[in-house]
Amino acid sequence: MSDARITDVAALTDFRAALAEFALAASQALTDIQLEVRRGLDWITNDRGVHWQSEVRRSADLVARAKDELVHSRTYKKVGDYTPSCIEEKKAVEMAKRRLEHAEQKVQAVRHWTLAARRAVDEFQGPVQQLMGMIDGDIPRAIALLERMSAALEHYSTVAAPNAATWEQLMGQSTQSRAQPAEEPAEVSDTDSKQPELKASKNTPDFADQQR
Repeated sequence: MSDARITDVAALTDFRAALAEFALAASQALTDIQLEVRRGLDWITNDRGVHWQSEVRRSADLVARAKDELVHSRTYKKVGDYTPSCIEEKKAVEMAKRRLEHAEQKVQAVRHWTLAARRAVDEFQGPVQQLMGMIDGDIPRAIALLERMSAALEHYSTVAAPNAATWEQLMGQSTQSRAQPAEEPAEVSDTDSKQPELKASKNTPDFADQQR
């Protein structure tokens, strides 16, 4: 098995901290974006819708008032067979009608863009929810895994390994013990074991000679 080469255990700690910071920033950014999207949708569907509906009613009232003034002018300004032109009153009626037409077009535009905005928001929510799920689920698991890896590597780096000289000495002693087997004790022959007894018998006088 190859040796592990650990050069910087602190890099995992720094990466874990950076990943946690990214998760926090990304989550805050997605929350802000969702708030802005919701605010824009509410502005189109509620604010603009209510505004232009009210503008239609006001414009319709202006048209009715301008027509009444035109009728009043034609009736009370008529002298004999002379019929007044009522140019100013006619202009007021035309302006009121254009204003009403503009407001009605805005109401139709609001309805169109309300549907388009809601459809776009629905399409936007899918990827956002997936990214939020990754930030809330996958990144915390990755941070926990990095923390366990850092602890394991720190523990591994503190284990004292034998240095080169000590290892070579151990290997050398093991080689010598295998190359030179222990010497076995020499066998003692029967002849060598009996020699002292023979010598003793030669130097000791025979018991029969002593009796003589």
